[in-house]
Amino acid sequence: MTRTLTLVALLSASIAHVALSAEDTGSIDVRTIVDRAFLNLYGFSSVQQVEITSAMGGRETFTRAAQVIRAGATQGLNKMLVRFTDPPDLRGVGILLLEQDNFQYNAFLYQPLLKKVRRVSVYQRHDRFFGTDLAFEDLESKRPSQWRVRWLRNETRQARNCWVIELVPEDFPSGYERIVGWFDQQHPIVLRFEFFRHRERLKSVDFDSGALVEQEGYWIPTQFTFDGPGGSQTRVTVSQIDIRDSFPSSRFTSSSLERGSVKRDAGVAK
Repeated sequence: MTRTLTLVALLSASIAHVALSAEDTGSIDVRTIVDRAFLNLYGFSSVQQVEITSAMGGRETFTRAAQVIRAGATQGLNKMLVRFTDPPDLRGVGILLLEQDNFQYNAFLYQPLLKKVRRVSVYQRHDRFFGTDLAFEDLESKRPSQWRVRWLRNETRQARNCWVIELVPEDFPSGYERIVGWFDQQHPIVLRFEFFRHRERLKSVDFDSGALVEQEGYWIPTQFTFDGPGGSQTRVTVSQIDIRDSFPSSRFTSSSLERGSVKRDAGVAK
C-alpha cells in the first residue's frame, strides 16, 4: 500500500507540475514528462497474459500467446521473463531479459526441443521478435536517463492534447537512431511512438487510449498496434494483469528459464 500511495503522489505531483508548464511551451519540463510516462509504463511488477497477432504484408495472419513476468523499475533493475503458451511449436519457449548496472540488457533464449539456454547477441536484439514487428529491444524497459530528450511541438492525437518529444539514445546499443513520442498532457501515458533508423521511419506503435486499465495508480495500455515496413502490422492485446509487490530474484535466472513453466514462473506452483 505504501508503494502505491508513493507512486500516486509522485505521478500527481508530476502531472500538476507539467500542466502548469503547458501554458508556456517554452518552459515545458520535457524531462519530467518523459520521467512520469516511463515510470507509468515500466515502474510496476506484474504477471500479464498477452496475445500477439501479426499480418506480414497481406500474407497469412498468425498469433502467438505468452505469459509475461516483469519485475519493474520500482523493484530495482528491470527484469522480464516471457514464456510462450501458444502455438504448440512455440509452447514453453522462454525469453529472459536482465537489465545491468550500466542500464544495458542481457538477453537469453530457452528452446525446449534443444533443452538449452543460449545468449542473444546485441545484433539479434534488433531483429524481429518471432516474426512480429516487435524487436527484443521493444520488450526492454526504458530509463529516462538513457535518452536525450527534446520537445518538438504540441499536437492532438486520439482527440487528446499531446506533447511531441524526440528521444535520442545515449551511451547504449539501441537499434534506433531516435524515437519520437506523443505524450498525453493529462495522464502519464504515451499514445504513439515512431522509431527511426538511417534517418527513415522504421515502424510505429499506437496505444489505444480507449483500452487503458487503471490499477494501483498506473494507467496500463492493454491494446496497441505496431505498423512495420512493407505493410506489416502486429497487434498486442493484454487480457489479464496481476500487479505484484515484488518477485524473488531467483525467478529471473538461466536455470529458472530452463526449468520453469507458466505456473512456476507466476509463482502458483512449485
